[in-house]
Amino acid sequence: MKRGLSCTAGLAAFVLVWNAFGTSTVSAQSRLGGQDVTIKGDVAGVYEYVYEHNTKDLIENHCIILEQENDAIVGRYYGTSDDFDDMREGYLPGFFVALMKKLVIHNNKISFRVDVREGDFFLHPIDLKQRSPKDVNPRKNPRWIADYQPGIALSRYSVSYSGSIQNGEIRLNTGDGERIFKKIGTIGGRHKN
Repeated sequence: MKRGLSCTAGLAAFVLVWNAFGTSTVSAQSRLGGQDVTIKGDVAGVYEYVYEHNTKDLIENHCIILEQENDAIVGRYYGTSDDFDDMREGYLPGFFVALMKKLVIHNNKISFRVDVREGDFFLHPIDLKQRSPKDVNPRKNPRWIADYQPGIALSRYSVSYSGSIQNGEIRLNTGDGERIFKKIGTIGGRHKN
């Protein structure tokens, strides 16, 4: 049985509308050390990192969604348990969605933190319509540790990321190298680059 869903496939399920007539410009506020910093540019959207070791049976892509909410940019990170485990051997990864905490986008740089609990991981990738673990129906997508990997202990429950954001790409520095997310669409009727 195939496990996994690329963000591109999830994008269709997310009902994003493509518009070939131009790009949107986001001008919003991000909180940087308690002071407002204006963010200008086309940063809001859906970004996908295509995992280089995907197989026909297991897709482990990661996604980032950046949205403008009122005068702020907020984000969600969709990924796998591998970011919270030093070494996975002999079992399949769990999948999660989490808020990007302490999100800062400034001068083409991005940084944020992702916090998870064991109950936040699921057997299958999280649909991009689901904004938090509370939105996931465990009858349709069972919890990963409790139901399928009892006894697995993650190495950490918080990971900080940093990198750059420009020209429709987010480049995150990870312990294993650089992870490049390509912008695959925008939310709410705007165009993909």
